[in-house]
Amino acid sequence: MFEAAYICTTLHEALLPFKAMVLLSINGGFGNSNCGTFPLSAVNLEDGWNDHPRSKTGVERRYPQWSKTVEVVHEATDSRPKIVKDGGDELVFLTRCGLPWAKQTNANSVSREFHKLGELMDPKAAEKNREISPVKLHRPELECDALRHTFETIGGKSRDQVAVDHIMGHEISLWPRIIGNAFQMSVCGLLWTTFTGGCSTRTTKSRNLESGRG
Repeated sequence: MFEAAYICTTLHEALLPFKAMVLLSINGGFGNSNCGTFPLSAVNLEDGWNDHPRSKTGVERRYPQWSKTVEVVHEATDSRPKIVKDGGDELVFLTRCGLPWAKQTNANSVSREFHKLGELMDPKAAEKNREISPVKLHRPELECDALRHTFETIGGKSRDQVAVDHIMGHEISLWPRIIGNAFQMSVCGLLWTTFTGGCSTRTTKSRNLESGRG
């Protein structure tokens, strides 16, 4: 599991579109495939709710996005390359060459690029956050799927596994077809409290995240 302070440091180091992918992963349990196939039609900048089926299973999911998530996803859509190739017209995240991040191969390009980010976070970055040791900063296993698991672990503390499973897009026949917004808000609220609480030693950073200034 990734600690809140580590995620804050990751957000400080990451550039677009990876900063947005990190937030989608820890806010709504997105995995590599979810980020690679995230459509522009699912970007909701008005009420902040994300209605986007899980790409792997097609199971419907709905959850409230943090104001910071909405802001950074908006920045990612604005920074898309002008020249788009290979069906990337409808996707939020594209490579610098205008290609989709999702590849129909065993080599996951999102995962590969996140591993590079994890390797770049060397001991020098410890000066920016004294709560993280140099050893913990070097974590090449960093990727959306790992952050998705962190979401599940922390979300489980809400004691509302049905809402957690719904947000993550799990195929479970026992959950009701309609889940009230309050349940998803409760889970994502717990994630936000844990996330910002873990960054409390970096008070300026936490306040900026909460206010949406980044």
